[in-house]
Amino acid sequence: MQHISAMTMEHGTWSTRSVHTTTMAEQQLTYTQIDGNSIGHGGSCNNGVAPIVPTPIMLQQMKNDGVTKVGNPVQILTNQPSDGPLVEAPTIAKVAGGRFMLLFSSGCYGDANYDTKYALASNIKGPYTRGGAPLWGTNSDNLYAPGGADAAHAGTHVAFHAGQLGSRFMYTAILHINGGTVSAH
Repeated sequence: MQHISAMTMEHGTWSTRSVHTTTMAEQQLTYTQIDGNSIGHGGSCNNGVAPIVPTPIMLQQMKNDGVTKVGNPVQILTNQPSDGPLVEAPTIAKVAGGRFMLLFSSGCYGDANYDTKYALASNIKGPYTRGGAPLWGTNSDNLYAPGGADAAHAGTHVAFHAGQLGSRFMYTAILHINGGTVSAH
């Protein structure tokens, strides 16, 4: 799929070249993260020096052709101080109970602070409530800088990458959702 639209440098650039899409109720929905750190002020991931530039995750409704936008994008999440310089690598899965689970990474890729977090919502457009703790972080299950998680549509099986001594590997896990808490096994 080609890039849907370009962002001006005022907002940064799209962080991904391929846009993730999902079909919900015969509507195409596209989500991505705006790479605000591309216009940051230096430091970790070029966004560790104040003022920190927002790196919002956006949701865009599309026509069924997958190219034509419907309305304006909606911000569903953005970085906060506990995320470090950015949030990135979003993926959404519809899970049990008709809820939506957003998986995303925070921190600077390749740093020990890079991790995988989640947020839940009853509507794909939000509001999303963040989980209390990351699903994975450095030293979780002997992983280093785990991120880039992608979930099956039911949200129970995920794949993600993590590093060890300069290499990155693919891992899989099973997720369990209990109320507002997601855990990995």
